[in-house]
Amino acid sequence: MITLAEFEKINIPLNSISGFEFFEGNNVLLSTPHAVTQTRGAKQKFAEAETFRVASLVRAATGCSLITKTENLNDDANLDINNNYRNKIASQIEQNKVKFVFDIHSLTDKRTEQINLGTNHGFNLVGNTVLFERIKEIFNQNSFNTTTDYPFAASENTIAGFFSKHYHVFCLQIEVNSAIYKNEPMLNNLVNALTQIVKTTMALSKLKK
Repeated sequence: MITLAEFEKINIPLNSISGFEFFEGNNVLLSTPHAVTQTRGAKQKFAEAETFRVASLVRAATGCSLITKTENLNDDANLDINNNYRNKIASQIEQNKVKFVFDIHSLTDKRTEQINLGTNHGFNLVGNTVLFERIKEIFNQNSFNTTTDYPFAASENTIAGFFSKHYHVFCLQIEVNSAIYKNEPMLNNLVNALTQIVKTTMALSKLKK
């Protein structure tokens, strides 16, 4: 269990040179490209620091890999095709070190959706519907309702869409309602759900060998 006070003390590492930080682990990668502010067009958008905090807790529990944006270089790593952040993900996939990507984002707390799973209408799952159905079950068991491809579908220009299309790896964009981060029981349920999801993904990966 983590308290809200402890959660808020988890700090994003600073790296102004590359604009990101990578933590090597197993073949499941958690990605938090909006952990700091990002620039889309000429507009700067708010940071989603909570995504990194949650991902770091899941990494500690599972040993998964993690990549996070650490500096706004006037870019948006989730939508800009050519950037250091995406290049690092690509190199890890090419070296066969990453086979699953979970790209984590935040929804405004004004929305009613709790968890949005972006699959680009199934395309980003690269046929692994068994894993996807299990992921939905895990969220449900942890008291979360999920929507699929609404309000965001993770189209092919996003991290999830790009790497599933060009590298043929299972990618899922997970959007978390920001209200969850402010509610201690729900926050712990979220960390538990994502931890179970990573462990389940690892287990299913081993079965396919």
